[in-house]
Amino acid sequence: MRSRAEVAVLIPTLAFDDSTRKAIESVLADSSAGPVIVSLVLDGPSTTPIPDWVEQDGVTLQFTGKRSGTATALNLARSVVDTPVLARLDADDISYPGRFKAQLEAIDRGFVTVGTQGLLIDGSERTIGRMITRHEDKDPRVALLHNNPFIHSSTLFRSDAFDRAGGYDPACIRMQDYDLFLRLALEGPMRIIEDRLVGYRLHEGQSSKKMTGFTSLMRKISAGRSRLASDLGVPWYVQTSRNAFFVASQTSRYGGLRRPGYLRGLGS
Repeated sequence: MRSRAEVAVLIPTLAFDDSTRKAIESVLADSSAGPVIVSLVLDGPSTTPIPDWVEQDGVTLQFTGKRSGTATALNLARSVVDTPVLARLDADDISYPGRFKAQLEAIDRGFVTVGTQGLLIDGSERTIGRMITRHEDKDPRVALLHNNPFIHSSTLFRSDAFDRAGGYDPACIRMQDYDLFLRLALEGPMRIIEDRLVGYRLHEGQSSKKMTGFTSLMRKISAGRSRLASDLGVPWYVQTSRNAFFVASQTSRYGGLRRPGYLRGLGS
């Protein structure tokens, strides 16, 4: 077991609520790889007192002061920690025991970015399904040319690679994770562990939101996919075709014509 904290888990939140408490507790309870730091950021003005549980050891707290967006909050969370490895968890998700040990072992073997599989959970942390992500290719970098195979809350990556990649792009209101992973893929090998080591919480009535700036976002993601394809030696015309299919698929999703692919495992 490692004696010093090597992992800082970045958690942005809009409010201090019970789900946030459970998310933080799930991180701090996992001692499989030694101590872990939680870097918590409140994105927006603080309208309620800070709960006592936020003051516990292992949690750093920052405020954006005004609603700045997930990407900005995550970059702030990263800026106040100096661990060699960063991890992600959304404020309403759960990290399961053994996650960081398994992921750090992969980092030690030379992987730059490591994700896991996950479970779908309800408000009481009951399992209601399995998250199904498409990554038929053994190399997640190849899968990224088709779709985002990573569960954002499951990811862990080297801090130096994150910094070289430029961190999260505040211009991305949505898909900031996909945009980051496309750039992290240029920094080194990636892996997705098949164990289900995170719980993704579904809320009643939860659905993908329609986006402003959809066209510019699709252009940005497509450009990132094309850069990675070039780095992997994929012909430009092959990736151009894939990008066109991806944009059509996302248009259908955000137009409400189909539900997100990860919900295919609901009830399984």
